[in-house]
Amino acid sequence: MKKSLLALVAGLIAVCANYTAQAAVVTVDGSQTWNGYMNVFSLTGSGGKGAYQFGSGWGLGDLKSTVTGNTVKLEPNVNTYVNAIAGNAADRAYWTDGVGGGNKFMEANTFVEKAPGVLSGSLTFTGNVDSYSLASNYILTAFIKGLNPGNGYADEIGQFAVINSGSSSFSVSADLTGKSNLIMQYGFMVSGINANPAQSGLGSAVVSPVPEPSIASLLGFGALGLIATRFRRRS
Repeated sequence: MKKSLLALVAGLIAVCANYTAQAAVVTVDGSQTWNGYMNVFSLTGSGGKGAYQFGSGWGLGDLKSTVTGNTVKLEPNVNTYVNAIAGNAADRAYWTDGVGGGNKFMEANTFVEKAPGVLSGSLTFTGNVDSYSLASNYILTAFIKGLNPGNGYADEIGQFAVINSGSSSFSVSADLTGKSNLIMQYGFMVSGINANPAQSGLGSAVVSPVPEPSIASLLGFGALGLIATRFRRRS
């Protein structure tokens, strides 16, 4: 009995170690480096996304994303409207509709980036939604992306989870097996029209970390349960 018990424990420890090595859980973490990138599109007549215009790295403040401690506050972009109003006629024609509204569809990405090979196996990005008041014409998504530098930085992972007013948490997962050549990103995207900050009701969303579950601990409890069961059966 003693030998079989030791073998059972050793087997479960091996399973725990293998699972931990192959699965990673990341959450909202202020100690990580958060980056910004904006994709700009033309605006359709219905206020939707039209043709792609350009994309470039932006500062978090320009995106209208704020990292404070372990929380991230996400809001609609307003700097393009403000700068255009203070700029020349061409700026105003490009970024504003001339009657107090924006004129471009924006995808504001706020994310953590990891070099190829740093993340592997199964990846889950999860967190809590502390508050959500974004206007209905804006969409917030959590994402995991895998950019291929050998293929024009195309996203070859593309896993997304929509966050809305009914969300208390979010979770998005991706299988990174065989994807060690990709630049990995996880974070958030606010999609919608560039806004006039004088507009009321633009709203915001605040996200924060969720404690990472200890899979090994859970399996350890399972092992104790199995051991207890075996003792009961022997008695």
